[in-house]
Amino acid sequence: MKTYILRRLIQSAVVVILVTIGVFLIMRMLPGDPVLLYVGMDDVNAATTPEEIAALRAEFGLDEPLLKQYLDWIKGAVEGDLGYSFLLETDVADEIKNAMPKTLLLGFVAFSISLLIGIPFGIIAAVRRGTWIDSLVTVLANIGITAPIFWVGIMLIHVFGVKLGWLPTQGYTSVFDDSLLGIKKLIMPIICLTVFPLSGIARQTRSAMLEVTKQDYIRTAWSKGLTEFAINMRHAFRNSVIPVITLAGLQIRAIFGGQVLIETVFNIPGMGRLAVEGLQNQDYAIVQGVILLIALLVTLTNLLIDISYGFIDPRIRYS
Repeated sequence: MKTYILRRLIQSAVVVILVTIGVFLIMRMLPGDPVLLYVGMDDVNAATTPEEIAALRAEFGLDEPLLKQYLDWIKGAVEGDLGYSFLLETDVADEIKNAMPKTLLLGFVAFSISLLIGIPFGIIAAVRRGTWIDSLVTVLANIGITAPIFWVGIMLIHVFGVKLGWLPTQGYTSVFDDSLLGIKKLIMPIICLTVFPLSGIARQTRSAMLEVTKQDYIRTAWSKGLTEFAINMRHAFRNSVIPVITLAGLQIRAIFGGQVLIETVFNIPGMGRLAVEGLQNQDYAIVQGVILLIALLVTLTNLLIDISYGFIDPRIRYS
């Protein structure tokens, strides 16, 4: 087990490093100059001379070779310094600290709902295969997988926000400040983030359960007179849960990736919208910091899921 965990930690570190190199190079390949964008933000800065522009570029470290810029950024990130946003004129760590709780709240709630609803629906569809319940779950899951997340958000805003007026169409309010308003503002974004992973988990659970129920030991359990609940939950579901957990881990990526769109559509000041604004303004430090934290979160989640296999299924042994 220790050897396996060490090997997976090394693999995860390599993935994070490759992600940081990718986002670092992509940001610098974008057309335009962030310093020129910065000095053109107001009429005073627009008159900046070429010498002053060169001084600004040196102040922000943009005149250094790319390798040195990357190593300085990584060194600072390891020490907890994600850099300075010269467009927002604040530390990146402070901006992310303000935005992260909103993103984590949306992601955690959406992921939890996906599991709590998707798995039971998948089990019911498999157990009642060929019935109207199975058909309904399958159709809804197929619709949920194919529906674009931004389109779902726009439709929800149009129906429940504009036409019916039941829910606020944008913004974020902490549930600690105003519980009712905060919950109302979270409903539509969470629905949008839940639709795709819930549908995928329901379909995967159904498929895995149907595959397991064909095995000999399930027929043996029936012949022993065990109850339907015991057979389906203790034997069938337990032996089909591995692919479901694997897919659930992948859905975390989809949820946090979808937040880039959802936070923009619903005007939520989270990490997704922060990354979009940083990309539009070519704010290297903001985009790099957000992507780094998301990469760490996803790789850590995948690592925990891989390790959990051995505890969930005793047939799996690590070497």
